[in-house]
Amino acid sequence: QWYASLSDTIPLATGNTFSSPAMYATTTFYVGTCPGYLRRPVSVYVDRVTASFVLPDTVCSGSTVSLSGQGSSSLSGPSYWLWSYGDLSTNGSSQSELHTYSTAGLFNPTLIVSDSLGCTATATDTLNVVSGPVINFNAATTIACGPFSTRFTVNNLPGPLCHWDFGDGSTGTGNYPLHYFSQPGAYDVTLTVTTSSCTAILTRADYIVVRSTPTASFSCPVQVCGPDTVHYLNTSPATGASNQSYNWQFGDNTPTSSQYSPDHFYT
Repeated sequence: QWYASLSDTIPLATGNTFSSPAMYATTTFYVGTCPGYLRRPVSVYVDRVTASFVLPDTVCSGSTVSLSGQGSSSLSGPSYWLWSYGDLSTNGSSQSELHTYSTAGLFNPTLIVSDSLGCTATATDTLNVVSGPVINFNAATTIACGPFSTRFTVNNLPGPLCHWDFGDGSTGTGNYPLHYFSQPGAYDVTLTVTTSSCTAILTRADYIVVRSTPTASFSCPVQVCGPDTVHYLNTSPATGASNQSYNWQFGDNTPTSSQYSPDHFYT
């Protein structure tokens, strides 16, 4: 006879076997022998495994999501973790995983926790991945002798908030900012666009090139007796550019010269 406790007078069942109802915790039954009053305890250990994780409701496509699994076992610690991300990518096998969702849509990440006794628990959640803004920009002038101003234009984005970093220590906002570059150099320009749910960043390296404006100077005799040859000495400071060119006009309607320091004969 099978009893729920040592003192029960009404057995749960009679016979050599006993099928218990569903059990959710470790339970002890007491078996009475016939004839006699001796009851022997029979303990049934129930292994209960749990699994859980928390996700944000919405992320932007291209975002990396942190998945941190939680699990427990009433008889032994969790020994195996299996993640299915819901996007047909390779499963993860660590308690915590980082996963990037590259496309928009609804996904159902699933976590399976197992223990050393082979018992498992499963948790599933829904993640909404939304498309972020696709951004691009251009400038009216990208290479010129400085200082100069140029206007930037954001393509196909009439509404979102645009933030600019012009690479020279200055920032700006708006879809069509005008910016003045005062110093020579090559500047990285970064555009950050924020919508109601997502942010996109685009950087163009060395997009604006401000060249040094050359300074022209020369020396020559201020007076000669003609006809005579005059030597013009180019004293222009070097700019570091490899493609410098020179154009001399001598004021007497003769052909020009492209030499660095030319000689010219006046008749």
